[in-house]
Formats: sequence, structure tokens, C-alpha cells
Amino acid sequence: VATNADDVSDAEERRVPYRPYGVLLRKTFSGMLGDEPTCASFDLPDQRKKELTRLCVRIDRGPMDAILQALDFLREYPYGCVEQTCSRLLPHLTWQRVCPPNAAESTVYRSTSEKFPDDVVKKTLQRIADMQNSDGGLGWWPGGSSDVWMTAYVVFCYSMASQPDSQSLQSARGFLTRELLRRDHSDDADVFAAFALEWTG
Repeated sequence: VATNADDVSDAEERRVPYRPYGVLLRKTFSGMLGDEPTCASFDLPDQRKKELTRLCVRIDRGPMDAILQALDFLREYPYGCVEQTCSRLLPHLTWQRVCPPNAAESTVYRSTSEKFPDDVVKKTLQRIADMQNSDGGLGWWPGGSSDVWMTAYVVFCYSMASQPDSQSLQSARGFLTRELLRRDHSDDADVFAAFALEWTG
């Protein structure tokens, strides 16, 4: 882009990346690899641009490999509203229960994705507590109106982190107890609140 006015001129150049239109096609096959050759076939669109077509083959040991990839992504997830903060931590807490470190069969996975350090868990829970409202509830964002569903999610997250005596947890439980079954809540929110209270009771 350039402009000229009498003796004054200016110009700016920007590079705009061009990506040809395309669709990611993913095919998944399951089976056992042994001494005998294993074959898998799939069809490619006839109208594709062959010079731009790429094929990537990935072999996983099992479904847990997909879980590990998701955990690595969540570990570095950069956003931090209440829901995102819980959703970043909760899968790792669940993973520690599903794949405990003393399980012999989990050693190969443990070496790939270690648990969240205790100080990271503590800081994450403190971040959640800092976003808690004075009534004990939590909204979707700091300072937002307390929401029953989101507060129940936080209560469940605290329980998975084995923090039954947390003041933040008890305040959130108090909010859910007061708000449970009020007419202005959806049935889904009430059910989740009842579940979270029972789970941590």
C-alpha cells in the first residue's frame, strides 16, 4: 500500500500468508502389530490437488496416547476464566486417579506425562479462590454473577484435588446449598449442584 501527496509519500508492505482451501481428513484404524504385515486402506478425493496433498501416519500404543496429547495441550493452555482454569486442572487430577504412579502397567505412560506438581495444583486452586465472590459462588469470569453450574464445577474440581477442608470449597458448598432448587435455575444446574454436594459430602 502506497500513497503520495505533493512531496510527501508513505508506504507499507505486509506479507499475507496464502493457504489453499483444504479439509483435514482423519482415518483411524485399530489392530495388533505382529510379525505379519498389517495393511490399511483408505480413499482420497479425486479432485484434490496432488501437489498440495500430505499424508501423515501415526501409530499409537493405545487410546491413552490420545489422552496424553490432550493433557500436554491443557498443561500449557493460556486462558484463565473460571471454567478454563478448572478444565485445565481437572483432567490432570483425573489422570492421576486413572493411572496411579504405582501401577506397573502405567509406567510407560507415566514417563511421558508426569502429574501436575503440587505447587502448580496449589496455585491453580488459589487462582480459583481469588475469583470467588463474597456469597461463596463463582461466575464464569472474575467479578461475574455467581452461577450455580459453574460453582458446582468448582466444587467438583476441589474435591478431585483432595481439598475437603478448603475454606473456598466450604463457601462454595454453602452457596449451592442456599441456591439449590430455586425456580430460576435450570434443571441441569440443580442436578449438577446436587451431585457436587453429594460428591463432597
